[in-house]
Amino acid sequence: MTTYKTFLVTGLLLSILACNNAETKKATSTQNVSVTDSLNLGIELNAGQKWKVNEQMRPFIITSEQLLIDFQKDANGDYKILATELKENNNKLIASCTMKGESHDALHLWLHPHLELVSELQKSSTSEDAVVIIDKLNRSFQTFGNYFQ
Repeated sequence: MTTYKTFLVTGLLLSILACNNAETKKATSTQNVSVTDSLNLGIELNAGQKWKVNEQMRPFIITSEQLLIDFQKDANGDYKILATELKENNNKLIASCTMKGESHDALHLWLHPHLELVSELQKSSTSEDAVVIIDKLNRSFQTFGNYFQ
């Protein structure tokens, strides 16, 4: 009977410990949950914090976003010119990259699809198509702001 009680107490303790361990793992895994990734790029925060982008790259991202904002304010704006300006700025952004490690990898999750959108805008043959792509570019910059500083 004593062996049975020992076995029962041991089993109960192991169950309690296993439950606590599962809760710890669950809490840890939710620290990197995506905030608003409307483009479904799979970007996650860095332990609940935004990823840091190096100072050499930030001006090119800010300039590109401003180009997009200015274009949308101008009713006579030419989306082909916007696409060319964004492409030139992206080339400077890429040339300025000195990032390494996880922050670099996280940035690339955003950057590659963003570059594709600019390429699509360059190839766009109608203003209707361009409007759809420009909306996606707006969401891309919004996603950048949600995950990077």
